[in-house]
Amino acid sequence: MSVNRSTETFIQLVRSGKLSAEDIDQFVAAWRQSEDRRELSEALGFSMEEYALWVEQPASLDRIIRFHCVKPLRTEPPSYFGILRKYVKKGTRPWTRENDGDATHAAWARDETV
Repeated sequence: MSVNRSTETFIQLVRSGKLSAEDIDQFVAAWRQSEDRRELSEALGFSMEEYALWVEQPASLDRIIRFHCVKPLRTEPPSYFGILRKYVKKGTRPWTRENDGDATHAAWARDETV
């Protein structure tokens, strides 16, 4: 394992495929020998809670990495007007009976990005 002395965190290196979870001890050893002024938690890319958990329970590393690698969940439904723009052709009237918004609701149910 070769640790880049840049500002990339351990988590960023894992996400990019340059390192794996098994490389954490070597990453920490390289951090200790470097002139990196960041705290170890910052160099790892962990929050203080994640760092405390990892120190107390080293086996939690896989869960911490998985947390950072998961795509964020959508917190609110997409804009109704954004969906309309996607599904309604220019010149039609989306509020008429033949365009009652079924496509809109179907898109939202499929969790499509608008």
